[in-house]
Amino acid sequence: MDLSAFSYRDQTIVERQMDKRVFDARLVKGVSCRCRFGYPQTVACRPFFKSRPFPTLFWLTCPYLYYVCGTIESTGGVHELENWLDGRQKSYNVYNHAYALARQSLLNENEKRYLKLYMPKIWRVISQSGIGGIRRGEKPTVKCLHLQTAAFLSLRGHPGAEWLKRHLGKLQCENGQCSLFA
Repeated sequence: MDLSAFSYRDQTIVERQMDKRVFDARLVKGVSCRCRFGYPQTVACRPFFKSRPFPTLFWLTCPYLYYVCGTIESTGGVHELENWLDGRQKSYNVYNHAYALARQSLLNENEKRYLKLYMPKIWRVISQSGIGGIRRGEKPTVKCLHLQTAAFLSLRGHPGAEWLKRHLGKLQCENGQCSLFA
């Protein structure tokens, strides 16, 4: 996982990208994916914030992809992706484990020690759950295409990459629409 700095300019752009969605910029650890125009598409979030776990490691900020994901979801996309992943359960579990490890990597040693000693339930959520807090199980759980797309863009090896590419189509807008936010 490669993160770039979350600059003041990035913060301004992300806040505008998020429009009416609830978002706290203090959660952001860095930009995890940028489009070809240099604007954030996804950000990496702190796994522990205000004494609470935040299981969403990667947050999709790109308004273009946010809209595309919402459109696919409205036509049953979550269920379709779960069915597609059903035959790839082992690789999906491995990917969710890698996601949990990436989330843990954003904690410093003092935070890890504190959570293990004083908040073991929260430590389990952070260290064992997958994309968006999904528990690994017998059947793949997708929860939301926005989360899956953010993970796919930010952390290599998503077992649903083929499905996501086919259904999302273009992974970036044509005109750099976020320049309006800069």
